Amino acid sequence: MVAVRTADGLLQDLQRLASDLESQDLRSGRFTASRTEQTRDRLIRIIRSYLIPRLTNPEAPLCVVFAGPTGSGKSTLINSLSGLKVSETGPIRPTTKGPVILASERARHQLENFGGLGCEVVTGSAPILSHIALVDTPDIDSMETEHRVMAENLIDCADVVVMVTSALRYADLVPWEVLRRAMSRGTPLIFVLNRVTGGAPGAMTDFASRLSDAGVKGDIIGVSEHHVEVGTHSVPALAVRELGRRLVGLTRDRDRYQQEILRRVIDSTTTQISDLADQVERDREWVGDIDTGIRAAFEDKAQALDLSDLVTGLQMSEVPEGGRLRSRHWRRSNRLGSRDLVELESTLRARLIARVESDLRRIILRDGQLGMIGGTVEDAARGVHLITGQAIDGWFDIVHREVDGIDRRDRNLAVMALISAALGSGHPRAAETLFGTDANVFTERARRELLDRLQVAYTQTAAHLCDSLRLVSGEREVDELQTRPTGVVTRSHFADA
Repeated sequence: MVAVRTADGLLQDLQRLASDLESQDLRSGRFTASRTEQTRDRLIRIIRSYLIPRLTNPEAPLCVVFAGPTGSGKSTLINSLSGLKVSETGPIRPTTKGPVILASERARHQLENFGGLGCEVVTGSAPILSHIALVDTPDIDSMETEHRVMAENLIDCADVVVMVTSALRYADLVPWEVLRRAMSRGTPLIFVLNRVTGGAPGAMTDFASRLSDAGVKGDIIGVSEHHVEVGTHSVPALAVRELGRRLVGLTRDRDRYQQEILRRVIDSTTTQISDLADQVERDREWVGDIDTGIRAAFEDKAQALDLSDLVTGLQMSEVPEGGRLRSRHWRRSNRLGSRDLVELESTLRARLIARVESDLRRIILRDGQLGMIGGTVEDAARGVHLITGQAIDGWFDIVHREVDGIDRRDRNLAVMALISAALGSGHPRAAETLFGTDANVFTERARRELLDRLQVAYTQTAAHLCDSLRLVSGEREVDELQTRPTGVVTRSHFADA
């Protein structure tokens, strides 16, 4: 038996495999992480809550998990199989805090924490409980998310899943989604079509056809409709005799059956882990391509900046031709107060921030794939205000230092003239009037300083966005995740030989 012959080596392999999965940090690739994180967490749960406990305690009873939608009759079947009132039945059931498990007294402590969940364990002495525990799950179509998740977790830790549905509801979507989940794990399935009436003879055939079309293999057991008295929580023993016979039959060669289940779950789990590792690698490559494209696009934008339209509307007249008297008159008529200069700089600051943010959105929208990242774009757009704002504020400080040599009365005007000239539009003679023969030097220096700072802002904005997209798990970790499952499968199959 696998649990005996390979306990030490296989346990260590599985523990390392679970640790490798836990080391994968998928949070940063937000547009791909949600599904891969769910898959990873589920695989970790199967290893830690099913495979490792099964290998550690091979004598634990086989856990038969009953799953199904509201009103399918799960609780009634369990009550009927055991001869006890284990769970409340009926269309309106009380909210439960956890699953209910029916088991023998000697198995109680092994099942109080089943599948990582605190469980209510009810003990009984029915023959079926000698080697089997019956697990009643919350409804898989429950409006309570916690209940649906609980049911899914229990299915992931089952030795057998009994999928219960009624003759009226077997075509519902939700049970089929849960069925695919159970199939992906390699769990043996028994289907119970409950409340089959004489007036619906085709239900069993149609249900079997649907399962076959979906590629699903499993026993199908029909349970006839029985009219029971109000307050009765079970159906006659004859109605569930076939189901009970199938379940008891699993225990006749329990070691062989458990070995087969372990191997199937190990094979399925390791295959999914390898697929997950491949998906993480593909995500990394895809995100890497996006990362490179974003940085290149922002660099192109920064290199081709045209800022001339940003000074539109500045209140400054052109310097008239003529002598010093006209120049002096121009200075007096265009002088700015401190409040006016603050408003001017605030306007320009807002326009520059809006320009970078607009370029950010254009870069994102031009690539249809990037529409998937949603909130990440909004986060990056908010970051533009800080990144670009700091760049512009630093530039304004430099411009103010450049005009220190100008007459105090003309300094605010000189700031506006130098800003206008550096942006490439406005009033070409204004800088000459205020800075003399060095006007071109001042203008070029201010312009170069602005462009350098904006290019840094564009680079930082691209980096800010890419940091939100990059998958950060190391290549070594992914490589191990791709190779370690092979060793687990080899060891488990070698033990079977």
